[in-house]
Amino acid sequence: DYLINSGGIKIHPEQIEPQIEKILEAMGINREFYMTKRPHEELGESAVLLIKGEPIKNEAFVLEVLKRELPVHHHPKRIEYHPDFHYTSTGKLKRNSL
Repeated sequence: DYLINSGGIKIHPEQIEPQIEKILEAMGINREFYMTKRPHEELGESAVLLIKGEPIKNEAFVLEVLKRELPVHHHPKRIEYHPDFHYTSTGKLKRNSL
């Protein structure tokens, strides 16, 4: 279960990620990504977008578009970058490995 509980709002990454993919593709960003959570003092957990590779230009603009286009309170609060993602032997993403 990869549920993100952010201030009492239940965010299901598997439901939000297809929407994020469409938004990013429309912006010309075609990279692997997934949503995960990080501890947050006030909210309990915070939604974070992990993108494979180097930082993208106009990160603040991307976050603003995601905030505007996704359901209320379901957008990532920040973006993190990682050079590589981890996968199981069957090719499934290990979401909690980073």
